[in-house]
Amino acid sequence: MHAANAPSGRLAFGAPPFMGRILTGKLVADFLETYPHVRLRVRGAHSLQLREAIFFGISMSG
Repeated sequence: MHAANAPSGRLAFGAPPFMGRILTGKLVADFLETYPHVRLRVRGAHSLQLREAIFFGISMSG
């Protein structure tokens, strides 16, 4: 059972493909260990695609 004030919910972030291969695995594992009640979604894409998705609110799924 987790405390009522424990962080929870959904978090999405994007990273360029080269960064994903190098850092994302450890980053995600450490994050989920620290915040087990947060659902994390990671998307690999190039900077322009990520900026457009943030600016226009485009879903990066699929």
